[in-house]
Amino acid sequence: MSWSNLRIMVGMIAWGLVAFSTLSIAQWRVDWGHGVCGPWGCGPPLQALLACHLTWFVVLLPLATLLRIALTMNQQRLLASLIVAIGFVVLVGVVVFELITWWPIATEMHRGYLLQRLGFVVVTHVDLPLTQFVVAGMIIGIPAKPWSLISNCCFRRAASHRGSNESDHECESRGWGGST
Repeated sequence: MSWSNLRIMVGMIAWGLVAFSTLSIAQWRVDWGHGVCGPWGCGPPLQALLACHLTWFVVLLPLATLLRIALTMNQQRLLASLIVAIGFVVLVGVVVFELITWWPIATEMHRGYLLQRLGFVVVTHVDLPLTQFVVAGMIIGIPAKPWSLISNCCFRRAASHRGSNESDHECESRGWGGST
């Protein structure tokens, strides 16, 4: 087995353990109460919300990191802009949906909690990872110079892929090790 295959296998096992760990948060026997309850609605236990949101981060952030490595800077900017734009369009869709469905049946007292209601819907709607999707898009769109240097060194990419052997010296001077 080659080192790259071993590294991939260890990475996948670590990813699986982290995913399992985040999902197991929902099983914790801790009384955190229902912190998202109020006149705007009442949601699931906080352990379940935290487990779902963290698991979406565990799923999406490695994909965002791999896309940062695989795409050119222009492709990164385009994809990041597209993902963030889609996230905000979905957010507008959530607002419109709530205005169409919740607003007409809400009492005058409840209407004063519209912003809390919208936040409640976004936070408790774990089937659609809106927040995590936008964060992943922003990670893809981070300016490339520092990120590309770290990814070249940490993932041991060939120096010829991004430039000359100067990146080896720069990585070693920062303590990140050179490319192989």
